[in-house]
Amino acid sequence: MLADDVPDGQTDADNVELRKVGVIPEFDFKVRDHQELGEMLDIIDTQRGAKVAQSGFYYWKGKGAQLVQALFFWTQRELVNRGFQLFMTPCLAKEKTLYGTGYLPFFADQTYALKDEDLALIGTSEQTLVGFHADEVLEGATLPRFYTAYTPCFRTESGSYGKASRGIFRVHQFHKVEQIIFCKPQDSVKYHDFCLENEEYLLQQLGLPYHVVNVCVGDLGAPGYKKYDIEAWFAGFDAYREVTSNTNLTEFQSRRLNIRYKDGDERGFVHTISATAMTDRAAIAILENNQRADGSVVVPEVLRPFTGFDVIEPVKH
Repeated sequence: MLADDVPDGQTDADNVELRKVGVIPEFDFKVRDHQELGEMLDIIDTQRGAKVAQSGFYYWKGKGAQLVQALFFWTQRELVNRGFQLFMTPCLAKEKTLYGTGYLPFFADQTYALKDEDLALIGTSEQTLVGFHADEVLEGATLPRFYTAYTPCFRTESGSYGKASRGIFRVHQFHKVEQIIFCKPQDSVKYHDFCLENEEYLLQQLGLPYHVVNVCVGDLGAPGYKKYDIEAWFAGFDAYREVTSNTNLTEFQSRRLNIRYKDGDERGFVHTISATAMTDRAAIAILENNQRADGSVVVPEVLRPFTGFDVIEPVKH
């Protein structure tokens, strides 16, 4: 079951742009990508990530780690101010939970499963936040419920070689703040748009140019009813790249996980919305878009109270 306005198409090339926001930065010097900037600033280390784990793992360090932690703390504060309840969730989930949220069987090849255990590393806190209410009946008066969590996320990225994989854009472990909403069926379209408003607000506050796309049938994924992606501008890629994904899943997850609601004589399955609020990719966009000729990077004003500095300067060896 798809929304009437989901575009036809097979790949992300068929997604329909809804709007562009912000001004793409222009530079009078050769633009560096985040990998080169990360080395100049001594804030990203992929070589030691590969040494300790394998290729596709990395370290944020020094002022880079401070920037990313500030980004996530600020994001969570903004969501709490908008009515979200903050969670710290497990980073492992049972097969039943992954099946219930739609990651199995559809994305089985992206999952790190533990050998001889009915557990896997989560690919998103969507899995643990939605699974929180499995086999429960929620009182209608308590809906909608707005939940958010910050977790590491683990994905094999099988078959993604060459897909914007430069630097740390596409990796096996990243960090994410998620928005999850449980609501009555008649409200899910409204709250789907509400999550999108939150995402746009955050990117605007960071000063990141972006566009919003309505995701086509072939790129939507089996569980989804309708999906918005936001792609921010990355100066190092000279292109828009995905930074958030926002899906109205209607009853798909609640039927699989048996999450119902009751409100007087009204009974039914809740609708769920899953939407990215923030990931490390926004920090990458900040590095690339806010770079200066000497390799220094200007910190967005909203993050400065949390970083304690305005600029990340190159390290002199």
